[in-house]
Amino acid sequence: MKAGRPPSSRYCEYHEDTGHTTEQCFQLSNLIEGKIRRGQLVHYVQQEDNLRRHHRDQDDRVIDVIFGGAASGGFSHNSRKAYAREVFNVNPPTVKRPRVNPTPVISFSDDDYHPGLIEGHQDALVITTRVGNNTVKKMLVDNGSSVDVLYHHAFSRMDIGDRRLENSRTPLYGFTGNEVHVVGTIDMPVLFGSPPCQVWKVVKFHVISASSSFNAILDRTTITSLKAITSISHLKMKFPTDFGVGEMMGDQTTARQCYLTTVSPRKKGEEDLEVNQNSCFPAEETEEIEVVVGNPSKTTKVGKGLLEHLKRDIIALVREFADIFAWDPKDMPGIPEVVARHSLHINKNVVPIRQKRRIFSDEKRAVIEQEIDRLLEAKFIEPVQFPTWISNVVLVKKHNGKWRMCVDYSDVNKACPKDFYPLPNIDQLIDSTAGNELLSFMDAFSGYNQIKMDSRDWEKTAFITHRGVFGYRVMPFGMINAGATFQQMMDTIFGSQIGKNMLIYVDGMITKSKFAANHSLDLRETFENARKHNLRLNPNKCSFGLCPVEKLVYALVIASRKLRHYFQAREIHVLTNASLKRILHKPDMTGRLAAWTIELSQFYIEYKPRTAIRAQVLSDFVAECQFKAKGSDPEEIQPRPWLLFVDGSSTSSSGGAGIILISPEGFKVQQALKFEFQATNNVAKYEALIAGLKLATDLEVDIIDIFGDSQLVAKQISGEFKTHNESMSKYLAMTQELLKKFSSWKLSNMD
Repeated sequence: MKAGRPPSSRYCEYHEDTGHTTEQCFQLSNLIEGKIRRGQLVHYVQQEDNLRRHHRDQDDRVIDVIFGGAASGGFSHNSRKAYAREVFNVNPPTVKRPRVNPTPVISFSDDDYHPGLIEGHQDALVITTRVGNNTVKKMLVDNGSSVDVLYHHAFSRMDIGDRRLENSRTPLYGFTGNEVHVVGTIDMPVLFGSPPCQVWKVVKFHVISASSSFNAILDRTTITSLKAITSISHLKMKFPTDFGVGEMMGDQTTARQCYLTTVSPRKKGEEDLEVNQNSCFPAEETEEIEVVVGNPSKTTKVGKGLLEHLKRDIIALVREFADIFAWDPKDMPGIPEVVARHSLHINKNVVPIRQKRRIFSDEKRAVIEQEIDRLLEAKFIEPVQFPTWISNVVLVKKHNGKWRMCVDYSDVNKACPKDFYPLPNIDQLIDSTAGNELLSFMDAFSGYNQIKMDSRDWEKTAFITHRGVFGYRVMPFGMINAGATFQQMMDTIFGSQIGKNMLIYVDGMITKSKFAANHSLDLRETFENARKHNLRLNPNKCSFGLCPVEKLVYALVIASRKLRHYFQAREIHVLTNASLKRILHKPDMTGRLAAWTIELSQFYIEYKPRTAIRAQVLSDFVAECQFKAKGSDPEEIQPRPWLLFVDGSSTSSSGGAGIILISPEGFKVQQALKFEFQATNNVAKYEALIAGLKLATDLEVDIIDIFGDSQLVAKQISGEFKTHNESMSKYLAMTQELLKKFSSWKLSNMD
């Protein structure tokens, strides 16, 4: 130390002088790093490397904690890199302690052992506390987890008020490093402590669809925000509050129950949940039965919770009418033509269109091969030699990743008149199931294909493949009037039951019974009518003897899936006299109802009682028919225009377009396009405009206001600018041709 220097607490052992500490010495850190790079300190790290290599060579599975989320460095790649670099910072930032209201000292002593605690234990810290309006048990306090987890079996039973699940930005990773799917995230207030030393904290829970003996996991981010200290020995957590040190006591009995449940083999369907132990509406489950005794491949489903004598009667009835079920197209004799037959009634003045054959990849060709073989074996199709109309096949990928072959009958449908046979109102059908003790749900096997085509029209259903040209002898899917034909047939077959003990929507059937004791009689009437007219049911899609509530919820789930964009963008009002809200907010549901409840929780749904239908029809009529008096301002009754916003752009590697079409009532249709070809920026602008105009014409828009950001395109359409190459001239001509389809249009340039 240099003479004359004043004494200081910052002393560097390398320089043997004051001014900075050894840990903050730049020269020392650079010297050590240089020696490490030159291998001069290898004998100090060799043992650690060998230890790491030894562990890497072992095949034992590594049991890890759940990690991911904001506590693991954030969601972006850059934030996680910065998070990792903080560990290797030579000069870590000094943590500044607040001088105002300092944190009280938290300590543990023998006085913190609560009576009855088994000493020397190794149990986890499992607590019970309030989450929103719910008392949630079996919440694990885990210092190693980086996210707060709420398991879906607990979430589905909680009263969450107006809160909704939000999409999760990243997956989680846990235990063996496997990726864990996150259903969504939700912010919930959690109460810690007891009066007066208590505090509420808003916790962002990641809802996980996984099996666990716990209901939730509180992670280190929550523990840090509480400034909490945990002691496993005392099974207690302490944290500062405005009124002193708060405490949360662990439940040793519950912790051991969770441990035993986790390590013990679980029986199928077994649940261990404790969230607001109240009564609940029973969730309906089904079980498989053999339709043909001794043949396990021919089964259907009945309600699992049925009374024994009701179940016995339904099973006996199903086996008595085993011939009305079909497991293969060969089992379908077809509906008699005197009952139903499908005719096209193509306009004779329309010129037939023969589409050119599309080229498919080897994978899709193999799918088409299999489907052609299946249809030929079922005698649904036959080769056509001299077709007047030819359509193409289209392959659509299903949810399970497999391909479905469809036929594009758009040209044929345009030449056919619309059959206005009315379909039932689906809302009224669903509401009609309320008040019945038992329901049975049935589905027609390969529905439309049970109706034969008119012998004069079957060749007009011709479609072309690499195998040749084929036509349908039965009514195919994709025809414009197929649904109306099938509905009319079903109304004919079950006309005596509809409205009394049966509901029908196209190929879906419901047999309902106000009293469970009469359900076998109602089913017998349904089966006899089906047998009389050769209608065949799909046993895999039939469920007999179910409680109606589950199917009401299921219908709502199906509607939310098919109309997902509407459900996400709007407040949904469900008009029903069934107490769906009470049922869906019961805390201890199980099975499918629990899964459906968590799926519906992401939407804002209001359940309201259905008003009298007569009054509703009258009010709707009055609201929609506000006629103007003579002499009123003509400007008030002129139709309002649709708004079309288009934009396109391109780079050296890719290009695309965005389209937004807004109706006068505010309904939005959004479309995004990606170009599979090289395009200039002007070409991209034209492509976006043309795609938007085609979308508007498909929706039969009459008046339209167009907004774009290309001054060149706007000036060329108005005639102020001229096109100087053939490509732009073609785009301009196509745009002008589309604009002729509107009675009025206006193009504006947005700066």
